[in-house]
Amino acid sequence: MQHLTMLTELDLSYNAIESLDSWYTKLGNVKQLHLAGNKISSLNGLHKLYSLEFLDVRDNNVSSPEDIKSVGSLPCLDHLILRGNPIRHVIEYRTKVLEHFGERAVEVKLDSRKPDQREVDTILVRLALRKAREEKEKQIQRKTLEINEQVKLVFSHRPILLFSFSVR
Repeated sequence: MQHLTMLTELDLSYNAIESLDSWYTKLGNVKQLHLAGNKISSLNGLHKLYSLEFLDVRDNNVSSPEDIKSVGSLPCLDHLILRGNPIRHVIEYRTKVLEHFGERAVEVKLDSRKPDQREVDTILVRLALRKAREEKEKQIQRKTLEINEQVKLVFSHRPILLFSFSVR
């Protein structure tokens, strides 16, 4: 497949595929990828398919929002089909999946439907909370580094007492 550089659409539905590891090395320019009815549980191998616009992974084994996290950063992906996956049983699965698309979540069709206003509001609140938490963690790290530097300074100016023991 790596020689098919002009390939833009690929349908590998119902082929008992279990893993997508390193698929990005073979499908660099694909825009539409149909993988319905396989045994796929994670989309990790697709994280560098920057041209991908449409992804159909219905009727697979995707069970957690974390399993699709890697495709959330794909800049062109605007249509994701997850119907028939165990993830559909996760409470608020739509908002949890769309959250991985960040600010682009409002543009993404999940199971052929864009998010409604309630979903958009939920996603934006979660993104704001995540950003605030990350900022707080950065502040704590900076403060910890400052304190460590001050401690090093204080102890670098103190004489160090060396003890030696001898056993007789």
